[in-house]
Amino acid sequence: MQNIFVNEGNLGSNPVLKYVPVAKGNGTESKAVVEFDIYCSVQKLNKKNEYEDLGGFWAKIQCWGKRAEYLNKHLKKGCRVLVVGEYAQHWYTASKGAKAGQEVANNEIIASHIGLVMLGVESIIFENRKEKMATDSTSNSGSMPNAGTVPEDQPRARMTADNTLQH
Repeated sequence: MQNIFVNEGNLGSNPVLKYVPVAKGNGTESKAVVEFDIYCSVQKLNKKNEYEDLGGFWAKIQCWGKRAEYLNKHLKKGCRVLVVGEYAQHWYTASKGAKAGQEVANNEIIASHIGLVMLGVESIIFENRKEKMATDSTSNSGSMPNAGTVPEDQPRARMTADNTLQH
């Protein structure tokens, strides 16, 4: 049974990108995976119509493939993200720290989608895309545009080092 996870939280540290070998046919290939932890706070609206913090939990996030490479470039510690994915909880006995000898839960999410929550983003800068060059001009028929062509007036987004979103 699949457990769907949809929640938002703040990154506790910068993402870590790794390339791991995965089986493909008779061999293996390297596949990108990005990992980071988020803190998901639990809040409730009280009688004064204000949100009250009721605690929260940490969750380990993994995202695979091309998205992993993009997320590693654009996400930074402190960013607020919305995560959609499959949830799993693994129990283990802690071997050190304050919980040594106790059963501890590890919350893990294999993310299918991760979106930046605009809360805390101070500025957005728009810039036009550069037109992509087609790799195979022979497959182009007369007046039809190349499949690889992107209109110059179509914006794109990127996150800068100071946590500002640029488009």
